[in-house]
Amino acid sequence: MASCFINFQTEPLRGAGAPIATLGITAPQAAAIIADCRWLIYVLGTWLPAVRAWSPACTDAAAAAQTGSGATPITLPVFTAPALPGPEGSLPAVVPVAPGALGRVFDLVQFIKNSPGRTDAIESDLRTVGPAITPAPAGPLQPVIKALVNGLHVDIKWNWGGHAAEVDLLQIQVDRGDGKGWVDLAHDTTPNYTDTAAFPVASTIWKYRGIFHVNGAPTGVWSETVSVVVGGVETRIPLLNPRARNRARGNSRGTSGACKHRPIHGRATRRKLCRGLTAHTEFRRAARGEGLIKTSQRTAEMDLIGSLRNACETDIVQAQAQVKYDYFRRQLNDEREFRLDLYKNFDAFLKRIPW
Repeated sequence: MASCFINFQTEPLRGAGAPIATLGITAPQAAAIIADCRWLIYVLGTWLPAVRAWSPACTDAAAAAQTGSGATPITLPVFTAPALPGPEGSLPAVVPVAPGALGRVFDLVQFIKNSPGRTDAIESDLRTVGPAITPAPAGPLQPVIKALVNGLHVDIKWNWGGHAAEVDLLQIQVDRGDGKGWVDLAHDTTPNYTDTAAFPVASTIWKYRGIFHVNGAPTGVWSETVSVVVGGVETRIPLLNPRARNRARGNSRGTSGACKHRPIHGRATRRKLCRGLTAHTEFRRAARGEGLIKTSQRTAEMDLIGSLRNACETDIVQAQAQVKYDYFRRQLNDEREFRLDLYKNFDAFLKRIPW
């Protein structure tokens, strides 16, 4: 960064040929900005690298003080700042200046840009304008889509990608793994679409892709293929034995020993957790065989986290309508607060997953 200030300490702002009068800059202002630039070049280009090179010695000394060995007392490293540069040709010696030197340099650059005497040649000399940037050649239009299992349907997420003014719609196709290959699902004119087709009994990978249309014809290239796992047989996991479950619901004749069984009321949780875990397992098995793209793998991870998130609250809501004893109702309330925290944490985690 120090090199950015070099031009402000050389001829364009000094000497008889400098354009300071044309720009409306006084001689004292030019001298002050040169001092600022000289100071910043020293701090950023000499002093700061020296500090960084010295700091590991401090870390080593602290480690030796705590866990080192030997009988000789430790001598702590002392930092010696590099000497301030003296005059260089017609440039003055480096001297410390008031805080805010960078802001003053930026203010001067803006002053020059607003000056009536500003010319392209002066700004090029001062390098206050960058080189012309040749824009990269525009590539073919390619939509970006995302597929997420949401309950018993699949949400297809997409947007115009900055081409809303020129694109008419998105053609979405699906391959349901039934041997029919790619078939049209929708010609969507509004971002985001929901596939409401019934899930199969067996775990199956559904693939989706999309392409933009302009003036009634496909334009550009197809999006990357995204995949989700749908269907599958649920696994039964007994979280509560029948006797404990009856006690939690208040169906037992007595309550002796009932407090030993905290009501987990896991029927709804079992369904959601098992569906998410089964789908994720099936996806990983299929992915090894088909070499699916990273986008699809990331989608599967999001589906799994989403299943865990949704399972946090469902069984609590269901159990509140079934549990009769006040004791267990109080436990349910405590449990629900804990589940809400879990839900929020899962939700926050989902939002941090890169698109």
